[in-house]
Amino acid sequence: MVYLTGDTHGELDRFKNGELRRAGKGDFVVVLGDFGFVWDGSKAEQKNLDWLRKRPYTTLFLDGSHENYDLLEQYPTEERFGGLVQPLGGNVYHVCRGSVLELEGKKYLCFGGAESPDKEEREAHVNWWPQEMPSDEEYARCEAALEANGWQVDYVLTHDAPSKFLDFSVLAEGENNRLHLFLDKVVMKTTYEKWFFGCHHKDVQLSTKSRCLFCDVVSIGEKKPWWKRRYEKGLPRAVLFRYSIHCPGFVEHLLHLTGQQGVFGPLEKRVFGQQGRSLALGRVEGAGIVHQIGDLQGRQTVLAAPEEVAGAAGLEVVLRHGEAV
Repeated sequence: MVYLTGDTHGELDRFKNGELRRAGKGDFVVVLGDFGFVWDGSKAEQKNLDWLRKRPYTTLFLDGSHENYDLLEQYPTEERFGGLVQPLGGNVYHVCRGSVLELEGKKYLCFGGAESPDKEEREAHVNWWPQEMPSDEEYARCEAALEANGWQVDYVLTHDAPSKFLDFSVLAEGENNRLHLFLDKVVMKTTYEKWFFGCHHKDVQLSTKSRCLFCDVVSIGEKKPWWKRRYEKGLPRAVLFRYSIHCPGFVEHLLHLTGQQGVFGPLEKRVFGQQGRSLALGRVEGAGIVHQIGDLQGRQTVLAAPEEVAGAAGLEVVLRHGEAV
């Protein structure tokens, strides 16, 4: 799953509450600029950044008009996720302007940057950085990436927006700049499904294809069953789970997991009937085999057919000695 949200400005509240609490291993959280966790290098900031680095999901962020670019430029760049990024340690990455990332089979054009409306009141390289606006090289990189993809992506993610989105809307403010006009060109030439941007501190659906995000969280991709999310986040020792066998895909997923050597330690399964009578009891040592009903005396073990457990009310799983997965 890919989760999108707007400016966080160095605050962890959005990561600790609401929709983003569901993000787990294999998921991506993308902040659309003004990330704010690379600002003053303080101990408090490092503590918050370390917290993000230890999340099971991957955090990607675009840059905005409130980043310390002098600090950000100290991080190396590398190719990852199909584009150019800067790893900040752990699972946190800054996405360089003009990168086309491939996440869960979808292509995302990413382009940060914005102009501070109050830059005349700020001090250069103290609380304002001229690098907030894209360079000629970054504009060229973006066009080259789009050209390489035939000017077709699934989603466009930016910090600021094209002037076409801002003019005559509730977000209209100030005069257009070079970045707005460049993004206008991207709108005209690029085929895309939806465009998301931050910057304006409002949650506004402008059209069926464009949306401004601030505190809202948008999820893209297939929602996983809650039991699969719990598995991917990591299960502690001696945790007891009860699942309905009517939970789509659970039994198949369980057999797949137990077929992976070392995924589980000794695993006990009990399938209970409508009257609470045990229909089957088996012990699996990472083999992914369910004993056939009544076959508990060491005879041939086979996979239990669906009709043999029809009507069962639930499946009880006890993890005894396995490490967290």
